[in-house]
Amino acid sequence: AYEGVYFSRAYVPLPQCAPSRAALLSGRFPHEVNVLRNADATWDASVPSFSRMLKEHGYRCGFVGKWHLGKLETPQAGFDDRWITIDLDAPKQNHYTDPFLFVGGNRIQAKGALCEVLTEHASKFIAESGDKPCPELAEGSPHSKVAPTSRSSAPADAGARRGS
Repeated sequence: AYEGVYFSRAYVPLPQCAPSRAALLSGRFPHEVNVLRNADATWDASVPSFSRMLKEHGYRCGFVGKWHLGKLETPQAGFDDRWITIDLDAPKQNHYTDPFLFVGGNRIQAKGALCEVLTEHASKFIAESGDKPCPELAEGSPHSKVAPTSRSSAPADAGARRGS
């Protein structure tokens, strides 16, 4: 965190997951890549993405989390080195505890809190990727009231977030 970037303001082009993710990946407005709402959203493989461009320059690109842009089982947008997505169609009502995930195309049920499971997968990807990791961690927990686990409820160091 000390060497990272701190954004004091962040905005989304449309207040939904899929259009915002499409804008983040492409650097374009959602209407330019035809993703205007969550329902039936898909990623157009012909649209350039930051991850594909970084991959062309030797980065290992991995995606962990909520995709919401089409097929969940298959790597997309240049995230070929790691692809772990939340199975939003799982028969389970609560995605926040012991979530179903697609890992390498296989559906598994993970054990633990969703945010911690995703963070562990992303951390492992970074550790395995050498000096050029390009992870995207798309947390899936901001939509519902979820009590923090004892592991994640400790106060954060405000100085670490601001680089001071």
